[in-house]
Amino acid sequence: MFKKKNTQSPIAATLACGLLIAAGSSPLAMVHGASSYETYKASDFPSIAHTNSVGKAVSAHPLHTPLGIRGFNPFLEKSEIINDASLEGTDCVGRPTHATCADYPAIASGLTMGHYDKDGSVVFYGISDRGPNQDCGDLSDAHLETGAVKTALVGSSPAPADGLGSGKGFPVPKFAPTIATLTLSGDRANVVNTCYLKRTDLSPITGVSTNVADDAPRDAWCQTTLAYDEGGQDAEDLQAIPGTNPPLGVIVDEYNPSVSIVNIDWESPSCGVILARYVPEDTVTTTEGAGYPIKKILPKSWSQRRKNRGLENVAVSPDGKTVIAIMQSAMDVKDATYFNETAAFDTRDAEFVVAAVLNITDPVDAKLVSQKYYPIDTDWRAASGLDKVKMSAAWWMTTDYGVGENKEVLIMLERDTSVRLYMTDFEAATPVDEAVWPSAFLHTLTTKAAVTERTGIQFAKKQLILDTATLEGYGDMTGATTKVEGFAVVNDCAIVMANDNDFGLEGNTATSLVVAQLGKCLKAIAEDMGYTYTPPVPTVSPASSLKSSLVGVATAFAVVFAALL
Repeated sequence: MFKKKNTQSPIAATLACGLLIAAGSSPLAMVHGASSYETYKASDFPSIAHTNSVGKAVSAHPLHTPLGIRGFNPFLEKSEIINDASLEGTDCVGRPTHATCADYPAIASGLTMGHYDKDGSVVFYGISDRGPNQDCGDLSDAHLETGAVKTALVGSSPAPADGLGSGKGFPVPKFAPTIATLTLSGDRANVVNTCYLKRTDLSPITGVSTNVADDAPRDAWCQTTLAYDEGGQDAEDLQAIPGTNPPLGVIVDEYNPSVSIVNIDWESPSCGVILARYVPEDTVTTTEGAGYPIKKILPKSWSQRRKNRGLENVAVSPDGKTVIAIMQSAMDVKDATYFNETAAFDTRDAEFVVAAVLNITDPVDAKLVSQKYYPIDTDWRAASGLDKVKMSAAWWMTTDYGVGENKEVLIMLERDTSVRLYMTDFEAATPVDEAVWPSAFLHTLTTKAAVTERTGIQFAKKQLILDTATLEGYGDMTGATTKVEGFAVVNDCAIVMANDNDFGLEGNTATSLVVAQLGKCLKAIAEDMGYTYTPPVPTVSPASSLKSSLVGVATAFAVVFAALL
């Protein structure tokens, strides 16, 4: 199926890459080693429904990154990457559970369909999160173990320093979250271009916690406390904004939480520059401290989100004018201001999550339009508790898949003990004004029925597309996990999913992109939800109609005249 191809010599590739990195871009495919197979074109993906009703995982493509973290952040010195919590090479073999591996950088905290290259190759866009990190609480618990169990978990590392048994450890604190273009080939996924996130002055941001509302930042193994980075981001999900020049994208993050507008012009030194970051009204982060524009337009009550459970998924309308950003999990409301008049509940078990609808007609001056609510699968309450369910990726449906122009119909990735993709109709959800019904207050009602009874608010409707628990062959695929945080719609019947490998934490190996053939294609599911799309018939003016007729008559005369000759 795949044809072998010639590859550039390593010496020439390395020289070329060095020149381009100096100019501000990073063509990693050159030095990562080109695949021995042709990259996937549109025709290489399944285009019809699978014969079963649940779909099938048809191929897996582990990410090929021989330059490791340095390939994503070429400004870092080796001494800033490699230590006893961020290993490389053979030291990664048999490493402790809580050590990371710099050979396995993560680039799938978001994945989306990007564009078609000049040769017809399908190009995906991916994004890393904040970088290698450790949970200080987990490290403290691990050091309570003894013998071989303790060694397997933490090796010979020291326990967190006194008073530092909470927060996050950052083995590579200067790591800058990175966006990338990716392709698939017969044997792997390839990184083609990358650019790290930057401040206005082109200096790299970090993934270190933004402010005191986030986990306290520590160094490797949680030995000392690091300074907050007001411009830091735990980046998640990435979508291009259609029709922008230079090309712009939208990312979200789990810290504040926030929505950011980012330059994604892969050929420019400005690629990765954050042009605006939208945060909750009461966020203490400032433009001066962040090094790029901070705009406080998200609801104040969003600050009640759970730590490390801010925004993890975002979708952009096909006309590039609207964003829907969805919270990863239900909020953890602690502020008594929001509790209802009966009692305080554990809002982490709320049966829904909140989404913000933003007008981005001017991407750097966005406006909050409303909030809407997505219903969580309550079936998972018995399995593990609703507080464990996460929404990790989203994508806005287009007319190619049977949905009317810019209708608020998204595909949502919901995960727990399995990964589920849902076609979700936000048109059915009630637009909610924060001033009338604060999101944090609605979370205290906890159930969908209680919210609707009290307020009349209706929730989005959804229908299952795919579930990895039943997807044929998924468990046999390299990288098949429940920590899938990105997906890309390739065509009506094919979706690519990617897992976040946490930079090799817990023994994880390379991120893998898995191609899935759907058991029922997207247009058919849209029809089930009541959506059909008929392209408008082009209108023809009388003048153009007359011109067309005259051309036709002239052509006919020419044909007859030629025949007579």
